[in-house]
Amino acid sequence: MIPERAQNAELAQEFIDITMRPEIQALIGNNGGVPVAADPADITDEKSAQLIENFNTLNERDGIAFYPDWPTPTFYDELNAGLQELLNGTKSPAEVQEQLGQQYEAGIADITG
Repeated sequence: MIPERAQNAELAQEFIDITMRPEIQALIGNNGGVPVAADPADITDEKSAQLIENFNTLNERDGIAFYPDWPTPTFYDELNAGLQELLNGTKSPAEVQEQLGQQYEAGIADITG
């Protein structure tokens, strides 16, 4: 996405064009990244290929959101805080899930009305 009032829209478009080239997508995929438009045949690393296959399956099933903070302005921070509480042992998985679920539901209620 390029903002409507971007000062360097042409440069942004060039960056996007370069990033989406098949050889760059393969490079991202073969180095542990998750490219959004790689040809699976170009991914030679076995673990990367499996990761990308799983990503593509989830994406095809509309099973992921690309921006974890979309339900609330602070949801990404809330996810990180919940993970930290899990790692610290200060909250159980069920407690973190309940807390995040409440924050999520409250956030989308504002969006969906």
